[in-house]
Formats: sequence, C-alpha cells, structure tokens
Amino acid sequence: GNASFEREGIGALERAFAHRLARFLPPVLRQRLDLTDVEPAIDDLARHLDMRVRFVAFERGRDDVLAEQIRGQMKTAPDVVVPALDEVVDVIADSALVIAMRYHAAICAVLAARPLVCMPYEVKGWSLVDDLGDACAKLESSGEAWLRLREAAAGALTRTPAMLSARQRL
Repeated sequence: GNASFEREGIGALERAFAHRLARFLPPVLRQRLDLTDVEPAIDDLARHLDMRVRFVAFERGRDDVLAEQIRGQMKTAPDVVVPALDEVVDVIADSALVIAMRYHAAICAVLAARPLVCMPYEVKGWSLVDDLGDACAKLESSGEAWLRLREAAAGALTRTPAMLSARQRL
C-alpha cells in the first residue's frame, strides 16, 4: 500500500475510498496527496465563505469521476461540471475563487482574472506560480497543505489587482 494512506486514524473504509480515488490521479500526485484531507478542507472553506463549490472537470472520464467520488464524501453539495472546450474559460470566469491543481485550470483563472489558490503537482504548474508572483496564493499539493486552504483562499481573495497585472504580463 501507499504509505500516505497508512497513517493512524484512517479506517478501512476511508483507506479503500482513498485508494479508489488515487487510481484516477496522476502518479506524481497520487504519491503525495492524502485524499482524506480534501473533503473536509473544501467543506470547511465552503461554509466559511458561504460559497457553493463547483468542481470543473477538464478531462472527461477522469476528472469528473474523481470529482463525483469526492463529492459523495462531502457534507456540502458541490456541483460537478464538464464544460466543452470553448466553455472552459467562461465557466472559470463565473467563479468567485479558483482552487487549481491543474496547469490549465490556473491559466483559465488568470485569463479570467479570478482569485486563485494554486496547488500544482507538476513542474509546469510551479513555473506558472513563479511567473504569477504575488497574484495567486500558493500551496503544496500535499495532504497537510489542505489544512491551510482557508488561509490561502483568504489571501487569494485580496489579490485581484495583482492578478489583473499578472494577466497583462502573461
């Protein structure tokens, strides 16, 4: 088994759920992400900001399946949308806050000048974070980083001027 799923306090059902979800993730993220922290962190943020959660699936058959499984474990009732390619930026632009793990989700947030918490798991994502500078909040894509999501989101919501400047630079 994966060591990240073997910590104390994770019951057999939670562990089985985490392993089921992990098979949909890229290998580099699968090794680092403790999925048991995702649902409570997003639920907490939704309640704290009094915002509805919407998972935007960029890859049909993978992202939407993962989002539906996460949704099933949440206390809030998030939406799951799979936009057509020509609708993606509009869907992201309709968001009050974007939490992006995927590079293209972060790019769409920049194009739409939306507050952004970037949690990249690949080098190209970290390269974008470096290019954005103070325009976005940054978190590692690890289990413990999800515990700091509320703080990161609060910071991202104050950075609209920096995001507008970053959009012009990029």
